[in-house]
Amino acid sequence: MKAAAYYRTVITLPVLLAISLLAGCPGVPSERYDKVQAELAEAQSVIANLKEELRTEQAEVTETQIQLQEMKARIAEIEKEFDLYRGHTLKSPNIRTVKDCVLPLNVKVRDAAVSAVADVPSGISADSAVWKTWRVHYWISENIAYVSDPNGYEYLAYADETLETRGGDCDDFSILLASMYESLGLDAAVSYIDTDHDGQSDHMTCLVYWAGDADSFLDEEKTILKRLRIKVPDGQVVIRFFDATNLYSELGKYHHGIWIIADPLMADVSGMVGSITEEPYETIEIIDVGE
Repeated sequence: MKAAAYYRTVITLPVLLAISLLAGCPGVPSERYDKVQAELAEAQSVIANLKEELRTEQAEVTETQIQLQEMKARIAEIEKEFDLYRGHTLKSPNIRTVKDCVLPLNVKVRDAAVSAVADVPSGISADSAVWKTWRVHYWISENIAYVSDPNGYEYLAYADETLETRGGDCDDFSILLASMYESLGLDAAVSYIDTDHDGQSDHMTCLVYWAGDADSFLDEEKTILKRLRIKVPDGQVVIRFFDATNLYSELGKYHHGIWIIADPLMADVSGMVGSITEEPYETIEIIDVGE
C-alpha cells in the first residue's frame, strides 16, 4: 500500500509536465525541459524499483506458502502414524516418525551391517542379496533383546539408539532391520500389523524386497544354512511374503518379485527369514522407507 501511494505521488507532476512539453507548449526553457526529463527518468527508476520490490515480496509470500504446506503435510504424517498405532490409545513422548528413525547412512548402522555380512562362509558372496537379507535378520535375532516401551507410551527409537542399547520392542526391531538393509543396498519397508483381528495395529514388522520368487530365495537360504551347519526342524522350511504386484498401489514400485517379511520376534525359526505362521497377521499400513 505504501509503495502504491509513493508511486502516485512521485510520478504525477513529472508526467504532466512531460506531456505538456511533448504537446508543444510554448515558452518552456530548455533547462526546464531537461529538469522535467530528469524527473521523469527518476520516476521511471522508482517505478522499476517498486516493481522489483513487489516481485521479491510476492516470491517471499509464495515461499512461505510452500513452507506452510510442507509443515501441514508433516503434521498430517505424524498424526496418521501415531493414530494408526495400537488403536489410537498410546501417547508418545517423542515426536518422531518411522522415517525419521530409519538411518541407513548412519555410521554406526552401516558399520554394524557391513561387519555382520562380512562374516561370510566359504562359497557364499558377501554381497549376495539373500545372504545380506538372512544375515542381518539372524544377527538382530541374536544380538537385540526385546524390551517393552515405557508403560502407556509409544517410544520410537532411532536405529543407532537401538544398536547402542541392544534392546527395543517390535517397532525398534523393524526400524533397525530396515536401516541395516537399506545401508547394504537392499530395499526395505515397514508395516503396521494387526495380530488380533480387531482392525487396529498392535505390531510392526520389516519388509525386504527380493527380485526373484519365494522358491529361489528358499533355495539360496537352505544353502546358507547348510554351509553354517544350522539345522531346521522338518516342516518348518517356510517363508511368508507379499507379491510385489499386490503392493504396487501402496509402494509405487516393482511389478515383479516379492516383499519378504523380516520379523525375528514372530519367527518360528530364528535362522530363517519369513518363517512366520502367526494368524492373523494382516497389514494395516505400509511405510516405504527406501529410495
